[in-house]
Amino acid sequence: MDETPLTRHSGSLKRYHNTEFEYDKQVDVSRYKYVVERISELSPINNKVIYIFGAGKHSKITYKSLEGIKGIEVAYYYSVLPTILKPLSIVVASYAGIVKILDNSELSHVFKTLVYRSMAGLYIFDKGIEAGVIDVVKREKDIGQLDSFIKENDRGYFIYQVDADNKESSTGIYEIVSYGVECPEGLTTVLQLS
Repeated sequence: MDETPLTRHSGSLKRYHNTEFEYDKQVDVSRYKYVVERISELSPINNKVIYIFGAGKHSKITYKSLEGIKGIEVAYYYSVLPTILKPLSIVVASYAGIVKILDNSELSHVFKTLVYRSMAGLYIFDKGIEAGVIDVVKREKDIGQLDSFIKENDRGYFIYQVDADNKESSTGIYEIVSYGVECPEGLTTVLQLS
């Protein structure tokens, strides 16, 4: 793995051998809504799956309500509170989780739900690493580890993250994009159209 640092608002992004391009920038709500909507309109991509990871600040009810929606599958969710504070998860919005998108028409709704007051990532990657992705989320419970696993194991990955409670941004929102050397062109084109 080549670890050449890339500029980032809060440190540096690592460069992986499968990474073609990576950046982050301050955006507004209309930008990320546009990108997510355009991705939801794309035809399914052969041998790829779509997941949305919500990084926290939600109640358990958020994930329970998503479980009832046709066209998605809530793969896993958990409280980010330390073990000693887990009982507080009943009253403290502390849940993170990962949701599989089976029907693209649900993508915008799920992303909007999970990005609210938090950070959400839209992940498109090879079906062959799907079990490994879920295992990383369950074991590590860390978005950075999730990103690393996908970048190390899929040359055609696409990651679109939105940090919607960023204190460093004048809009409160940061967009973080990374995609692999074999990423389908339709995905990268969506980023350039807005």
